[in-house]
Amino acid sequence: MKNAGGKLILLGLLAIPAIWVILWKVSTFESNPLPIVRQLSDSVYLSKSPLQTSYGDTYSFKSKPTNITIVSFFSTSCKDKCPVICGHVKILSQKLVNSIDIKFLSISLDPAIDSLAKLQQFATAYEVDSSQWTLVTGAQDELQNIAINAFDVPEKMAIEDGSVAHSTTLYLLDKNGQIRGTYNGLRIEEVLEMETDARYLLRNSRLEEANEKTLLDLNKTYLTNIGELKGQSLLITD
Repeated sequence: MKNAGGKLILLGLLAIPAIWVILWKVSTFESNPLPIVRQLSDSVYLSKSPLQTSYGDTYSFKSKPTNITIVSFFSTSCKDKCPVICGHVKILSQKLVNSIDIKFLSISLDPAIDSLAKLQQFATAYEVDSSQWTLVTGAQDELQNIAINAFDVPEKMAIEDGSVAHSTTLYLLDKNGQIRGTYNGLRIEEVLEMETDARYLLRNSRLEEANEKTLLDLNKTYLTNIGELKGQSLLITD
């Protein structure tokens, strides 16, 4: 009987981490109001032509980003929609300046005009903080691949007279490289909604990280207890 009781205790200890994981997953799922719009396609990660930042550094998408990312498209030569969108992105960057795990990525889709010097002038005009907001451009075919295949910009909109036209949509990416929201960059109310959603993703990711650490700590504790229990069970006899 004592052996049976010891086995039941051992099984109970083994079950606790599994129960913890199930409850955590269910609570996270039920409290998550942001659907997964889509996963970025593999083609954006396997690019043979990395993008280039305004400082001449290379930039490539990561399948497991370390940050939440707000993505926009623009062209420095655009004089109507782009200034509005970029102005709204600037407002977002100011509101989220203290959220260091939220980054901004603006992709120029006009490499023929937007040289590194042009991007640097743009960065100066908008007082871009390079630690928070990255400006990039790249080869025409790669920009077309990103716009159409990664962010699902309709081909008829992405290609205009052989070049890639800008999109007015802002994209919210989580730390798993998943698009969790799309917003009209011309509408300030949607931009402010994006701020709220980005803050939610940040809080949720921190909670997940904390839960994972707690789970690891619990597993270490239970493994220690199980080892001790096994040692004690050897001393139990009928």
